[in-house]
Amino acid sequence: MTYMPLLFSLEGKKVLLIGAGAIGQRKLEKLLNYTSSITIMTKECSHSMKKIIHENKLILITKSYEPNDVKDYDIIIATIDNLDLQKSIYQEAKKYSKLYNCVDFPEYCDFMFPSIVQKGDLQIAFSTGGYSPGLAKALRALFERIIPDAVIPFLEEMKVLRKMHPKGENRQKIFHDKVNVFVKQHFIMPTNGEDLNGKTR
Repeated sequence: MTYMPLLFSLEGKKVLLIGAGAIGQRKLEKLLNYTSSITIMTKECSHSMKKIIHENKLILITKSYEPNDVKDYDIIIATIDNLDLQKSIYQEAKKYSKLYNCVDFPEYCDFMFPSIVQKGDLQIAFSTGGYSPGLAKALRALFERIIPDAVIPFLEEMKVLRKMHPKGENRQKIFHDKVNVFVKQHFIMPTNGEDLNGKTR
């Protein structure tokens, strides 16, 4: 299956996280960057997981998964080892038209958790379709070193300029010039006389 890269708002969406082991905790920590509308369902919960749940005022349901538990949620994430149960939850998620993600079985996933580089408003996501998470993590680590922290104030400046200048060719030129200056200062530019858009300078 080929996945389309998509930036997706979780506003107004209810997330159900099933399982609270080490993988579940990592998923939860990622999710908390984007939403707090998360319910955790697990029969057993570690002290560290309970601490995260308490600090972020999340909902904890202390029980094992049962049929139809998915129906009141929009996004279902299963971080359990039981393959048969993962399949069963997947089938129920399909029945109720819910988005589903599970561990180690991309064929049952509607979406993936990519490795993300985030600096301010800049986000770069790496995914291998679930087949080599290690490669995605390695690329993330590489780009974390490549992307300068200067991108954070640069994007803040661009945000202000976007509000100051009306849409049109003049704004496009201002943005184009500023981006080229920023990249020249912080990255190695092409040596063929072209700018970032392939235009001859």
